[in-house]
Amino acid sequence: MRGEKAIAKANLEQSLAKNEKNEGTLLDLYELSLGEKNWDAALALLRRATEVNPENGAKLLALGRKARVDADLPHARQVFATAAAASPKDVSVLTEYASILLQVKDVDAALEPLMKAAAAEPDRQIVRANLAAILRAKGLWKDAEKEYREAVRSDPDYAPALRGLGTLLLERGQAGEAIEPLKKAVLRDPTNVEGVWALARAQRQTGALKDAAESLAQSAALDKAPLDDEAGAVAYERGRYEEAVGFFDKALAKEPGSAVYKSNREKAAVAAAFLKASGLTVPER
Repeated sequence: MRGEKAIAKANLEQSLAKNEKNEGTLLDLYELSLGEKNWDAALALLRRATEVNPENGAKLLALGRKARVDADLPHARQVFATAAAASPKDVSVLTEYASILLQVKDVDAALEPLMKAAAAEPDRQIVRANLAAILRAKGLWKDAEKEYREAVRSDPDYAPALRGLGTLLLERGQAGEAIEPLKKAVLRDPTNVEGVWALARAQRQTGALKDAAESLAQSAALDKAPLDDEAGAVAYERGRYEEAVGFFDKALAKEPGSAVYKSNREKAAVAAAFLKASGLTVPER
């Protein structure tokens, strides 16, 4: 408290030498080391304090989450690695550690804590869905599909697993099979843009254009560029070219730099102009 940290540290180290499981000493030394920005020493001490009293694991989580909020991902990763080692069966810790590894784009490393989480709680839907997302990112589509289905089996109403399964099937060219899980996902989480977009895309690819238009119309409150673009694509395939131009204009207003939206808009405008000049009508689809 007097600021004589060197003397304090020396006495604390003597205390620890006499009793290496003195929780108070470990925590005091942790605070001193963290104040000196010596993360390696601080985390080693806090891990030892957690082994003495598991309640100190909360300090590890708080430290890691603060580092993450501060965008200090290297230290967030280091802290959660320590937390995962201290609590190797804590599914919440393992899952959060994996999410940080994904955030720093270390997909391979993220697989290990999620595999441990799945072994600890094999029937927990969030664990299975997260593991599926990792496997999908690694290109292991069959394994990812299996994990998504396990998550849905554990909880048939779990929107992230339903959405993950549906978007995976859509990505693999199985639009027909994707519709049912995506419908359920949108019903349970109607504000999720990815789910609404994927459902409309799957319906459009299977020729259910009216269903696709209805799905997008019901989610109009979301007001997102990808949905406007998909609505334009649906209108275009239905032969409603001027309507398609309007949707593509909305998408471009939100994301004016998108070459895809611009190309789609130009194609629809050409079709609308041709139809108007020819005097022809297109059958409703």
